[in-house]
Parts: sequence; C-alpha cells; structure tokens
Amino acid sequence: MSIITWIESGGSAQHRSPAVSTHITQYPCTITMAARSKTALAVGSAPWIENERDQAQQFHELEVEEFGYAARNELEWLNEHMAEIFSRDQR
Repeated sequence: MSIITWIESGGSAQHRSPAVSTHITQYPCTITMAARSKTALAVGSAPWIENERDQAQQFHELEVEEFGYAARNELEWLNEHMAEIFSRDQR
C-alpha cells in the first residue's frame, strides 16, 4: 500500500504496513497539499505583469550579487598567487 493510499484511507492502523507504521510513529508530521491561492492574479493582467517584473528584477539582482562575489573571490585568489610569485622573484 502506498503512503497516498494510506492517507486517503484515513491512516488507520489496520492499513499501515510495518515500515510505514514505524516511520510514522517515529517521525510524526502533517502532510498537506498546496492549494492554488484564491487571490491568484489573472495571467496577463497589469498586477500580474508588475509582479513578474518585480520577481525578475529580484532574480537579476541576486545573480549580479552572486557573480560579484565569485569574481571578487577569483581576483583575491589571483592577487595572492601573483604576490607569491613576485615575492619569489625578488629573493
């Protein structure tokens, strides 16, 4: 019996397999399904477009920040190794 079938049957003890029973008693949790929000914006409406643009801008800003962090780390690494090379040459 699958976990979905067990949940649909009400999760009674008579339908539990030993493995599922052990897992459920050791790790109690609530399983919920995500439902579509009643306040979902109509696709293509002005508020929907504005929301999409805001999300795209936030994504872009995050990507720029992550790229800047990676580039800064690479330059620091390069500077450290170039300094090491130049210090060896002066010895």
